Amino acid sequence: MTTPHEQLAQFIAERVGLPERQSHHYRLHVNSLKDRLRLHLAEFPAFPIAKVVLVGSVANQTALRSTVSIDVVAYVHAGDAPAQHRDLMPWLAEQFQEVDPNIDPNQLVVHDHGLTLHFRGCPEHFEISPLFYGRNSNDYGIFVRRETGQRLLTSVSRHVEFLDARRRTHGPGFTHLIQLTKWWALLQRTEDPEFRLDSFAIDLIWAHLVDHGLSVEDYRDGLEGFFAWVTRTGLHEQVVALDFQEADRVPERSGLPVVILDPANLTNNVASSLTDDDRSRIVAAAARTLDVLCESRYAAAEPDVTASWQETFGSTFGVTL
Repeated sequence: MTTPHEQLAQFIAERVGLPERQSHHYRLHVNSLKDRLRLHLAEFPAFPIAKVVLVGSVANQTALRSTVSIDVVAYVHAGDAPAQHRDLMPWLAEQFQEVDPNIDPNQLVVHDHGLTLHFRGCPEHFEISPLFYGRNSNDYGIFVRRETGQRLLTSVSRHVEFLDARRRTHGPGFTHLIQLTKWWALLQRTEDPEFRLDSFAIDLIWAHLVDHGLSVEDYRDGLEGFFAWVTRTGLHEQVVALDFQEADRVPERSGLPVVILDPANLTNNVASSLTDDDRSRIVAAAARTLDVLCESRYAAAEPDVTASWQETFGSTFGVTL
């Protein structure tokens, strides 16, 4: 009989985590865009886009197999961009068409706060967000959130560095349990469209937990630890890490329902949009999941254990590809 840890590891490998070949495919597309930009900058050094960078779950190696949207940041020289926000995205689309005249206008979709780029032959789409940049150290700049248009001072390269540090310390279990939790959150949204817990918030909660001693060597124990923490704290505990800033920079706990601070800039709360209803939904879902996981420990037969896992992670759990 396989152990729960082995079952979970197999499920992540076969059903949950983004395969390396797929991640490599996405990186090749972004690298081709980087190469075209590099050639354009060699000819036009004053061009307003300094660089493009793969970010988000694919860059952090925590993406799901079901990923259809790949995040990219365009570093834009702040003084060259339009002053009016309504003009920013059409202008940014024009810059990318100048970088690569082979990009058909239909491949670029302009949204209020970002662009969607469709590469030929790739069913997934690449979401480009601007970051206003002045050659700051550590890649800090003003990032425009695609969902809201909110402008935040941060460093996306430090986000990657932050998660890489935990991966080096805690091994693949750190990445795998983040992926499994993101899968769980996706299933929650499928059942309840009002459920909200975004990808970066999950990354930061897991980093907070391993920093405070939660082991990720056994996947069942790790999952129980995650859901137990959410249930016990009710998400009232502030999530903070001091990799890049001193403790005296930590702001007082705000009155917002959930506070998960951006490690690159502790004045940013990445959970600022969550309402108290959102918090209650997350905590209730975590409590239900914790009950199922605890009950599975006492199941006498393997089919009963599998049924418990399927209740948590969907009907494909235990079904080999």
